Amino acid sequence: MIRMLHRTAAILVSAVATWMALPSAVAETPLQQRTADSSSYSGTTNAKALGDPGTLAAGGSHTCSITDAGAIKCWGLGGALGNGSTTNSTTPVAVSGLTGASVLALGNSHSCAMVAGGAVRCWGDNSSGQLGNGSTTSSPTLVAVSGLTGATALALGDFHSCAIGVGGAMRCWGWNAYGQLGNGSTTQSQSATPVAVSGLAGATALASGGAHTCAMVAGGAVRCWGWNGMGQLGKLFQDPVAVQMHEAVDFVLAGPRRRVPAVRPDRRRRGVGTVEG
Repeated sequence: MIRMLHRTAAILVSAVATWMALPSAVAETPLQQRTADSSSYSGTTNAKALGDPGTLAAGGSHTCSITDAGAIKCWGLGGALGNGSTTNSTTPVAVSGLTGASVLALGNSHSCAMVAGGAVRCWGDNSSGQLGNGSTTSSPTLVAVSGLTGATALALGDFHSCAIGVGGAMRCWGWNAYGQLGNGSTTQSQSATPVAVSGLAGATALASGGAHTCAMVAGGAVRCWGWNGMGQLGKLFQDPVAVQMHEAVDFVLAGPRRRVPAVRPDRRRRGVGTVEG
């Protein structure tokens, strides 16, 4: 059994498969029981040579998995696969030089992984500095995120990246046109190295959408920042804003340009609630 994660869905399956264009009218039957039918999806593809898949994550144009051995394999858009090539691949290829991965997160066309000691390695598109290595040159191979150690969690938006560091401090890097970095400004449209999220401490979990991020802090409170075109932050600030949940939550999920659902400790879904201020 593996855990399959996507920005818009979470399913448990016994084999790895990918699919497209599933209409809402199709019954939610187990994926492996569906037959290939163009009215429901374009077909399934076994991810051959994946090898003991663990966590599976899907980005905008590629998919990756951490194997039980701590290696990462990816497939999809060339340049985003971490194997040094810019050629697309329909089968999993190993991310070169990466071992001991424990956390994996994918953006639109970039990826980051946490390795031993909380160091973070990223690869793929770097047009907005989302790899965090002080450059805006894309890299089909691993680069180290500058000045970041002791990371405990990762989340990637389309073109920005965030991590929880030592003591629950939050740092983000990449595109900042909508305040995705949480440092109170959009004047600097991007940052190729991590910057501190203003006024946020004690973060225990985080999630990023296309251009916004939310973090959970002590007591189950939620703070969000970034793009707010759909009201996903509750008010038009780039600093983290408090989301009143009415009761504690134990994790948050954020999708591109969507409100943030929250799950209570008893695992029943609850809406965002009102925003203070």
